[in-house]
Amino acid sequence: MADTANYGITKPVVGGSAGTWGTILNTAIDDVDTQMKVNDDAAAAAATTAGAALPKAGGAMTGELDVLTVRQTQSDAGNISGTYNMDLDVANAFTATVTGNVTIAFTNVPTANTMMLGVILHLTNGGSSTVTWDASVKWSGGTAPTLTTS
Repeated sequence: MADTANYGITKPVVGGSAGTWGTILNTAIDDVDTQMKVNDDAAAAAATTAGAALPKAGGAMTGELDVLTVRQTQSDAGNISGTYNMDLDVANAFTATVTGNVTIAFTNVPTANTMMLGVILHLTNGGSSTVTWDASVKWSGGTAPTLTTS
């Protein structure tokens, strides 16, 4: 007699004794039932543990988070001058072409308990006019970059 590959259940011999078939099949079915129950219990226990650690809604997550993929929503503002408000409810990546002096500001900034990893702004022709930045913008080294004309 041969055993199954995954659970090692004894398979009846084809053409074997009719009396042997019933015993072997009943044993095999009991083995499968036991394995399924163990797996169901393990899955239920894992779901309970995961649900307690991080509920589907609300709660707090602590510890390190490794993110392998980040997607950003982009908004194309077209030509800008005057005051340009980057609406952070709409996107966190923006493109715009500077056509006159412009002040870059933000709307719908996340609250203190929400983390935003960054905002991307791709300006075309940024050096053609004066670009003034919102006071909340922090630059590496404390100095805004020098923008160029297109």
